[in-house]
Amino acid sequence: MKTVYFSLLYHGNMNYDRYPKRVIRKYFPEIYEIVIDAMKKYHPLKINLQISGMSIESLKMCAPYVLEDFRMLAREGRLIFTGTYYSEPVNVTTDGETDFRCAWLGTEIVRRNLGEPYGFFPQEQSYHPQIPWIVKNLGLTWVTVPGNPKIVNPFVIVGLDGTEIYGIPTFGMNHNNLEYYFDISDDNGLIVGAGDLEIPHNFDLLMSKIEELNNNGKKLEIVTIPEYLEKFQPEKEIFLPPCAWQKENVLENPSFSRWISDPQDIIVHKATMKAMSDTESATVFNTIWNLHNNSNCDIEVENAKTVVPLDPIMADIESAEEFTNIEEEYLARGGKVTALSKSWHLVLWGVNSDATGWYPLIEKRRERILSFNKASLFSREVINTILGEISSYLTVPDDYTRGLIMYNPHREHKETVEIEGTIPLQAFDCKGKGILTVNLMEDGKICSIFDVTLPSYGYTTIFFREKEKVDEANWEIGDSIENSNITLARRDKRVVLKTAWRDYELSLQPFMIKEVLNGTLISRSPIKGGDILSWIRMVPYPQLKIAMRLDWNIMFVETFSILDDVVLCNMEFEFLRPTLIGEGDWNPNGLIFGVQSKNKGTIYYDIPFGVVAHQNPKESFIPALRFATLQDEESGVAIISKSGNHSFKVSGDNGFIGIGLGASTLGGPARPALLDVDRAKSSVLHYNNWEYEYFNGKYQSEFFIYPYRGDWQDRDIPHISRQKTESDYLVDISKRTGVSNIDPQKSFIEIQPDKGIEISTLELQGDKLFVRLYETSGRGTDFILSVGGKVLKGEISPFGIFEGWI
Repeated sequence: MKTVYFSLLYHGNMNYDRYPKRVIRKYFPEIYEIVIDAMKKYHPLKINLQISGMSIESLKMCAPYVLEDFRMLAREGRLIFTGTYYSEPVNVTTDGETDFRCAWLGTEIVRRNLGEPYGFFPQEQSYHPQIPWIVKNLGLTWVTVPGNPKIVNPFVIVGLDGTEIYGIPTFGMNHNNLEYYFDISDDNGLIVGAGDLEIPHNFDLLMSKIEELNNNGKKLEIVTIPEYLEKFQPEKEIFLPPCAWQKENVLENPSFSRWISDPQDIIVHKATMKAMSDTESATVFNTIWNLHNNSNCDIEVENAKTVVPLDPIMADIESAEEFTNIEEEYLARGGKVTALSKSWHLVLWGVNSDATGWYPLIEKRRERILSFNKASLFSREVINTILGEISSYLTVPDDYTRGLIMYNPHREHKETVEIEGTIPLQAFDCKGKGILTVNLMEDGKICSIFDVTLPSYGYTTIFFREKEKVDEANWEIGDSIENSNITLARRDKRVVLKTAWRDYELSLQPFMIKEVLNGTLISRSPIKGGDILSWIRMVPYPQLKIAMRLDWNIMFVETFSILDDVVLCNMEFEFLRPTLIGEGDWNPNGLIFGVQSKNKGTIYYDIPFGVVAHQNPKESFIPALRFATLQDEESGVAIISKSGNHSFKVSGDNGFIGIGLGASTLGGPARPALLDVDRAKSSVLHYNNWEYEYFNGKYQSEFFIYPYRGDWQDRDIPHISRQKTESDYLVDISKRTGVSNIDPQKSFIEIQPDKGIEISTLELQGDKLFVRLYETSGRGTDFILSVGGKVLKGEISPFGIFEGWI
């Protein structure tokens, strides 16, 4: 007789996207008790439970009896806890360091409050192929993934770096389709039904169906996932690309459209990227300055000067400020709650996907963005304190009017710097050599623009003298610009990008508009507006500006700036009236700015801790973290987003790559949903009010187009994408007398080879330095890291994540 094992996995979230906190804290504990009641009624019933770290903290505050009931069932062996994130992020929208720390924090909260976790459940079943390393590093052995008819039972999931753990496919399973999953399962296979703890099954019908199947010769045995893995150890090995719980084909079209496609999602992810990079840069900078100068600038948070923005929205929406115990119990640094403790807490809190996704309230988006802004403020205070200490050793010579110190958290590169002031300036490097400086009068302010070469993981000084006048840089009618590397020329609505080796065509792709006509939602093409206007200027660098009316409701201005070997693209949309863009549902095919090549190629894009090749050469969507690139046999072209995680439309076969600038997907903005709970009847009703995301007002997106010869590994596109999207930091040098007694320019870190390896974090613990690195080329290498008089030699595997101590 065929035997199939059945396991239920519930996911509990006390920060549910569609409700304010007063509703969640009143009704959700009642819902959880409905599940507990069912387990008391049906003793064969067993459950695997994922409940996020922030949800545990919320229950400790408002319903500790629920946690005690969970512990009781765990002691009986009928309930096990999984590892979890602290908040509920969709993991492809965070970088590797944030992803790991969020997973560590959530899992540690489970360990300390509920007991030892088994396996790992990621929010929305989101998966990227460095998750196996994270899960194994947490001491766990399996991860749940979205199932499909080809992958029904557990298997060995192979990570990008070669790490192997067990993959547990999950399905939206209930009494109506349980027999179907029994039939497609292997003998002695495990089928896992997963769902929200807030939407419990009808357990009477479920248990009745299991009894019916057993009576009909279809033996179904209820187990927990660990119990199954004790009996059977899967052997089939599978590599999974990024995927998530979604309607689309999750492997060939991993759009992640619920969480990265609409215009508000993009705004959230822009704040996310800034907060992550600020916090990670501050963590590393404080470590290397402490090593160099024996000075810890990560001040205790009570002594921080940062003024935290206040917002009345926090009366209705949960916030990190309610759970400051997390900073003391889990994130303290050297036994103290510091600015970086606070910053990391705000980042790990803010990445919660309730600010994007299925049904995000505008208020939740606002609070999460506020959390990110606070994280950046605390991190920048640490960075500015360090730069202030360095500047105290420096003096502005008498023949200069101003001095700046600038910190670069990346490898050596040239950066275009723009500073605002009231007088025109001439810049000089740290050796007194003049730097070509352009001064423009814009918006009533004088902007001084110049290029400076920044040392690797270090600082340089820049000095200024007053200049007699601002430069003339008027826009003139024209349609083409060039420098020694790139030519751009407008051809009607399109722009041709020419290099010495390839030509590309750039354009906003055709799109559809949805609107209500006579009470019916219809789709139509945009109504063409007036003439297309274009202007050029060559100062401070070649720029081409094109303006057009895309539709009666939509104004569009695109500005292309050639910066050496890349093109900075600034897209500005103004929607004069609320407008729906795209094809409806969660389809991400809305505003797409595309790059068309004459050559087909392979699509590569970055994920946390790595880069993957897209497995589908046909038209599809991918969730690039910072960049996606089209690589042919001789060259490539990358799009690097300055706004964080985006949806990219790609087709390797057609030689096309495009960045999504927003689509009116279903799910928000929404007003709070209504909820009815009747514990006596085991009844839970969520009254959702699904709405499309309108465009209204002004939107701006910035990204780089980078054409290159050779392959993406040799050009080190992963590192260039970090340089282009993460901040450099500068402060004034205030001392006017005395002599400088510190180098005017210094690099704190040396790492060899000089490409293909990224520093994820450096942390000083006592006199030991903890190092986490990751390899981005997929080739592997030996390396030497030198920092603060300490040297680490090692070997890192292809796409490997290296941890070590010096």
